[in-house]
Amino acid sequence: MRDTSWIKTIEELDQLSVSELETLAINASKIRTRRSYTGENDFHNILAKRKLKLNQEFVFTPEYIEKFLWLDREIKRYAGILKEKGEKMLDDLERMIKDEDSFFNDYEIEAIISPFIEEDDDDDYYNGIMWAIESFHDCELKFNIKHIEHSLYFEDFYSDGMMAGKDNWNITIPKWRDLITEKPELAKYNIGYGMHEICDHSLWALQDIMQICDFHCDLKVEYQKYIS
Repeated sequence: MRDTSWIKTIEELDQLSVSELETLAINASKIRTRRSYTGENDFHNILAKRKLKLNQEFVFTPEYIEKFLWLDREIKRYAGILKEKGEKMLDDLERMIKDEDSFFNDYEIEAIISPFIEEDDDDDYYNGIMWAIESFHDCELKFNIKHIEHSLYFEDFYSDGMMAGKDNWNITIPKWRDLITEKPELAKYNIGYGMHEICDHSLWALQDIMQICDFHCDLKVEYQKYIS
């Protein structure tokens, strides 16, 4: 019989502390099977409730403000490097698919930036709740080199014209938006799409995000053969 002891209603989750939610999530991650996607929504609800409660407690200290802005700069820097290197590959890839003797007739090229939190074998935090979160989803930032205009990773992409400023995601992150209200001088910083994705769409709380120390970068090319 499937163990459903970790499945709770939203009302029940509301009554649990962060510590209790983390224990529930860790236990659930050991029970559930990703292959059958058993209880995906229930597991998501536990992690989302933990994130909500932690974010409500989070305070942007001067050190955290500096860290937040550093993370944003690093994502943009790495994205810029991957974009430059990826574009250098495009001519060769285009020539390949136009060559009548080529086995491949299409391709996809994707840049991936993955936040990295240093692992410690004796760290209950990493081996506990972080492992549980990562067992559910990988917090990866992805964009297609050929369609960078749809990703808005770069603060100067729409620097002029009708779309000017559209790539500033500083108001989508609730705690950062509130901080700008308190410290209007922070409004001058352009927050990129990467930080928006990590803060608004991952299951990491801001406390987790502040543990990021670097990023893994991948440039992935998928060679494809399709029947025309």
